[in-house]
Amino acid sequence: MRLRGGIMICAMAVLAGAGPAGAPPGGKAIVIGGGPRLGESQGQIEQNVLWLQELLPKLGYQVDMYFGIGNEPGDDVVYLDPNAPEDGALTALSEIFDDPGASRLRYKRHAVKHVLGSTREEELTPALERTLAGLAPDSQLLLIFNGHGGEGDNVYADNTMDLWGPSAITVAELDRILGKAPEQATIRFVLPQCFSGGFASLMYRPPGNRRLSTQNRCGFMSQEAKRGAEGCQLDIENVEYRDYTTYFFAALAGRSRQGGPLASDPDLNHDGRVSLREAHWYTLRTAVSYDLSRSTSEVFLEDWEPRALRDAQVPDNTQSVYWRIAADVAARHGWSLKTGELATKREELKRQEKALESRKEQIAGDIEGLQKRLREQLIGRWPQLRRAPDESTWKEGDPVLTEIHAYLAARPEYARLRDALRALPAAEAAELDQARLKTQVEKVQRMLKLARLEALFERHAGEGEREQLRRLVDCEEG
Repeated sequence: MRLRGGIMICAMAVLAGAGPAGAPPGGKAIVIGGGPRLGESQGQIEQNVLWLQELLPKLGYQVDMYFGIGNEPGDDVVYLDPNAPEDGALTALSEIFDDPGASRLRYKRHAVKHVLGSTREEELTPALERTLAGLAPDSQLLLIFNGHGGEGDNVYADNTMDLWGPSAITVAELDRILGKAPEQATIRFVLPQCFSGGFASLMYRPPGNRRLSTQNRCGFMSQEAKRGAEGCQLDIENVEYRDYTTYFFAALAGRSRQGGPLASDPDLNHDGRVSLREAHWYTLRTAVSYDLSRSTSEVFLEDWEPRALRDAQVPDNTQSVYWRIAADVAARHGWSLKTGELATKREELKRQEKALESRKEQIAGDIEGLQKRLREQLIGRWPQLRRAPDESTWKEGDPVLTEIHAYLAARPEYARLRDALRALPAAEAAELDQARLKTQVEKVQRMLKLARLEALFERHAGEGEREQLRRLVDCEEG
C-alpha cells in the first residue's frame, strides 16, 4: 500500500532459525536486504539492515550480508533529501512535470559493510542452497530479508519475496530452498513484508497442505496474506520506525531502537531471557501500526478450527496471553472487549478512514489537474519543455529557466499547486493514522478469537493435533 508523497506501507523481512537474546556466540545469520529496483529500494530498508548488522553480533551471531546490487558499482538506495531546496526553477519544474516530492529524491550506494553478493534471484538462490546444504544436522539458522513482498494468485504458494533485478522468490520456491537444509535442522522465519501471511504455510509441506513439515519450521509474519505492511519510508531523517522488524528485534535486544527503555517488559515468564515468541507478543502489545501480525502457531489454530465449533460458546479465556494482549490494547484506547461494541467501533473508524481517503484523493486529483494545465501552458510557450526537464539537461541560473520561473510565480494555478502539494502529506498522514487505529480494533478482535481458539483446542483437539501445536510452540520459543 503506497500513499503518495513518500509515506508508505510496505515492507518485508524473513528470519529463519534464530535464537533469542543471549544465544551462544558462533551462530550464523544471513541478512538479505534492498528493494527490487532503485526506485523501490527506500532508505528505511537500508536503515533496518544497518541496524540489524550492528545488533545481531551482539546477540551472538556471525553475519553474512547480501544487499541490492552487492559489490557492483552503482546506486541501489533511494531516499528523501531533507536539505533539498524548496524553491527555485528546477524545483518548480519538478513539481509540475514529476510526481509530488520527486525534486527531493536522491540516490546513493548502500552503506552496508562486508556484502557478499547481490540479491538477484539467480545469484542469491544458489548461495542460500549452498549454505543450507552445508549446515550440520542439528543447526539453527537465522535468515533475514528486509525488502518488499508481492501478492500472488495463490497466496499460500505464490506470494513473493521481491529481489533485485527485479526478481523474486515465491513461498513454494522458498520451501524448496529450505528443504536443502538437513531434516534435523530447525528453521525459524520472521517476515515483516507486505502480504507476508502467505508464508505461514512454510510450516506445512508442501505449502498449503495441512500436515506439518517433517523439518522443524516455525515463524512470525507482520501481516496477513492479502495486505500491505509497514516499513519502507523514503525519509531517513524523521523515520517513525513502526515496522515489525523494529519492535521484534528491540524486544530481543532489551532496549528500543533509539537506545531507550522498552514500553513494557517482554520477558513474560520472568526466566531472564526473551524468546522469539515473547518478542512477537511484545510487538502485538506495543505496536500501533497497520500490521496485523501473526505466528505459525496462531495460524495453525485458525486452520484447525472445525466448522462445527465456529459457533460454539466457551467462557472467556482470561488466562490466555492473547486475552491479556487484547485487554491491554483495548484499555489503551478506552474500548470495551464486548464483541458487538468492538464491531461498531471498527465500522465507525472504517467510515472515518474512508472520509480521510476521499479527502486525500481529492487533493491528489487537484494536483494532477493543476500539473496538466501548467504543463500545457509551459510547453505552449517553451516547446523545448516537451522533453521533461531535469538536472542533466537544465541548470539553475539558465536564463530560460529564470524566465520560466518568473512566469510561474505570476500564475495563480502555480500558487494553488504549491498549496495542494503542502496539504497532501498531512492528508496522507491523517489517513494512515486512521488506518492504524482501525487496525488496533482488528487486533483486539483477533486476539480475543485466538484466546477462544485456545480454549476450544484444549477441549476438542486430538493427540496428534496437540503434538503438532506443541512442536510449533517449542520451535517459536527458540
